[in-house]
Amino acid sequence: MSFHKEKNIKVGNIVEKSLNGLKSRLDNNGIVLTQNQEGYVEPNKFTFNPPASLSQIKRFKEETGLILPADFQSFLLLHNGAQLFVHPYYGGGVDLLSLDQMLDYRFDYLPDGCFIIAYLFDGCQIIVDTNKYKAGNKTSYLWYLDSL
Repeated sequence: MSFHKEKNIKVGNIVEKSLNGLKSRLDNNGIVLTQNQEGYVEPNKFTFNPPASLSQIKRFKEETGLILPADFQSFLLLHNGAQLFVHPYYGGGVDLLSLDQMLDYRFDYLPDGCFIIAYLFDGCQIIVDTNKYKAGNKTSYLWYLDSL
């Protein structure tokens, strides 16, 4: 039986296994060496926040009227935000927002049912479109909002 046809795989398990795989590659300072597109190998730091509680997730849903996709909710139950691919000397990277930060970063320019979950070092944003998710599109509800 192939991996994709297996019925017993749960979304939370995939999220947890993926994060554990990444964390197993980090050194004691949360750093892993990665190769960039020009061939240079550089350190990148990963920092993970403590988990969100079910009551924090419930509060977010009540205050916003939004749903959280299952895989993103699984991530929040493991880590209520994170900083990924941050260069120890030059900064940058990806800031995955905590629930409180997501409440703070709600903007009128976003369509109804959408909220920001991450900021990239170049000012771009990652957005969740709960309308797509509710309509049954469980795999492509994320979109990238360019800052330009």
